[in-house]
Amino acid sequence: MDTNLELPAPSWKDRISNARTAVQARVTNLKPANLKPMFVSKAGEVRSTMQRGSAKLQDSLRSNTALWTGIAAAGGLGVGLLGRFAMNRTQHRGMPAVVIIEASC
Repeated sequence: MDTNLELPAPSWKDRISNARTAVQARVTNLKPANLKPMFVSKAGEVRSTMQRGSAKLQDSLRSNTALWTGIAAAGGLGVGLLGRFAMNRTQHRGMPAVVIIEASC
């Protein structure tokens, strides 16, 4: 006997009915009575995450002042060089004195 028998794949009707029941279950969980506690818990998670992140950032700013000073200086230098490059490019960009447009009918 062959031991590598495969089960037949479910038909598209079975897949649709399975998807329909899954969607209906999700929709029933999204009623307004269920949404408010979910939003409150998610808001609490986001708030605590933001507070932890801001505490870490403040600690980093206080302990690594030279690092943040260097980052700010490099950012300012980069923006200044990009501005100078853009100004130089616009000033030295030559426009042709005569433009010839050829059209054929």
